[in-house]
Amino acid sequence: MKNLQVNLQNRYGQTALINTAANGRHEVTHSLLAHGVNVHIKDINGRDALMFAVEKDQAATVKILLKCGTNRNTKDTNGHIALSIAKNNRDNDIVLLLQSIH
Repeated sequence: MKNLQVNLQNRYGQTALINTAANGRHEVTHSLLAHGVNVHIKDINGRDALMFAVEKDQAATVKILLKCGTNRNTKDTNGHIALSIAKNNRDNDIVLLLQSIH
């Protein structure tokens, strides 16, 4: 992965990390993070990989992203944070995860 440009964004602002997080590919997500991908990149709606993982109920990926330093309080263009997305989805496991890992 050394020569790949892993932080490239598509026309929607999504990166490889956002796509793997949204699709529950936690092994690939972990590998991207280990190779220095930027965890803070947002798409055109201000959503980062954590928000996509939360929305898609990808608890293992959420845990990896939190441990790698993603900001759980980042707001999208509508003012939502990952926790509010989890609460709206009534995903109690991810709500607890977001509230417990520091």
